[in-house]
Amino acid sequence: MRDACAWLERLPPSFDLGLAALYLAELEYELDHMDAALASYRRARRCAETVGFHAMVAPTMVGEALCLTRQGQGAEALRLAHAHIARPIDIPTMFATLARWVRAGG
Repeated sequence: MRDACAWLERLPPSFDLGLAALYLAELEYELDHMDAALASYRRARRCAETVGFHAMVAPTMVGEALCLTRQGQGAEALRLAHAHIARPIDIPTMFATLARWVRAGG
């Protein structure tokens, strides 16, 4: 799994890389690898922000907050939640993202 993370870090940001990082983060979270999951959620968020795919930012921020909470960093998770609340939500794009993610096997 560390090899996969290192490989993802070398690639330029893209929509597909963001989805791959998000999928990897979910797997790492389920395996209770919180440091790795947190890094992957952050990589997915950077990709989403870089390519302008803002509908994917919300799930990455939620994942980051969950990891931080499980690591005992509740204050940082709360700060992240406040940052997320301040972002506008594009509902049609969010549902299109969700549909694409489900079709991709997410």
